[in-house]
Amino acid sequence: MNARRIYRASHLFGIPDQRDITEDGAIVVQDGIAIAAGRFRELEIGANDTIEDLGDGLLLPGLVNAHTHLEFSSLEDPVGEPGIEFTQWIRLVVATRQSCSTENKDLAIARGIQESIDSGVSLVGEIATAPCNLVPYNQSDLDTTVFLEQLGRNTATLDELKATRTSFLRSFDTVNSEQAQTLRHRSNQLAAGMSPHAPYSVGHALLRSLIDSSKQNRLPLAMHLAETEQERELLESLSGPFVNLLQEFGVWDRLTFQPPMTIQDYIQALAVLDRSLIIHGNVLRTEELDLVARHRDKMSVVFCPRTHQFFQHHRYPLNELLQRKINVAVGTDSRASNPDLKLFEELKMIAREFPEVDELEILRMGTRNGALALNRMGEGFGQIEPNLRARIAFIARPQSEGGPIRNWLFSTDADCVRVL
Repeated sequence: MNARRIYRASHLFGIPDQRDITEDGAIVVQDGIAIAAGRFRELEIGANDTIEDLGDGLLLPGLVNAHTHLEFSSLEDPVGEPGIEFTQWIRLVVATRQSCSTENKDLAIARGIQESIDSGVSLVGEIATAPCNLVPYNQSDLDTTVFLEQLGRNTATLDELKATRTSFLRSFDTVNSEQAQTLRHRSNQLAAGMSPHAPYSVGHALLRSLIDSSKQNRLPLAMHLAETEQERELLESLSGPFVNLLQEFGVWDRLTFQPPMTIQDYIQALAVLDRSLIIHGNVLRTEELDLVARHRDKMSVVFCPRTHQFFQHHRYPLNELLQRKINVAVGTDSRASNPDLKLFEELKMIAREFPEVDELEILRMGTRNGALALNRMGEGFGQIEPNLRARIAFIARPQSEGGPIRNWLFSTDADCVRVL
């Protein structure tokens, strides 16, 4: 057994049930496992222990990016201009995806993984499209819940899509190529999930099939929902920009929207699962928020602040979600709508745009809430838990900032890096 290493900093966050930030905090780690955490002076320090004093800043659990699409990580700039109409953006994204080879897709994923690690992220909720190669995730130091995204409105493709899901799930228990370890050996790092893309791209039959797969295999399910008012217009009146888009793609069929399903109906359909994620939820209305709240023990909403800003949506209903004690996690979405994959920048934007939200609440959104949304609590994610693997990040106090931690924690110059 190796000697213990003690990570110390002026502030500590992430102890379960912690109601405030601990001053002069430390985390004791041995062989990658968290042994204890708390005030440095209250911990038992052995003669052979190594103390790594990180200085003035905040020690915290590794950040959790609850929603991203890493396949677009090679993009240097978002697709389109800020404020672009959403269906026009989809056209550009589809063209971008079609121009990318499988090899380049894997390289983009690897780049996104490294960018995530470099910015203090320990766990991501990744939306993956077929063909899905798990090797880039398996070979990395980034823990990942890989959601297989499927879309289709034609019932003729159901058998093919089901076969793809079966193959995807089997790949988590089979040996990869010679240069990768077995996925079973690394099952503590990779987990599977399902993702019906969105109401406009997924027919009723496919939605039911994906929900059944998730329920049968006890997998989390993530769906883009209530993202735009145009989505609502489509569902409520079968009109608007999405009709034109689906016609262009050759998949428009009014019958596939029968019987009609409202956003409330979709929420109710997802509520049967042990763990479901509503991605974005930008235009959730009062009655829909109330419905999510009734299922908050197993349903989460993922807010992607800078993507929300890119599309210049109306103000996000964050306070309404928090007032209802709904679990709000945070994601970066992809580089197709975001300049980078730095989850901490999303938290900083929340602090700027919602100054009434407590800093501890914002930290929880980027750590514990994400782990809960991805169904990865109890694995050492989201909080510092004794006898579980230590995943730690650090936010150094910028030299230009003074005063109490709330004054500098989310300041412009603050940055987050991964420690373990």
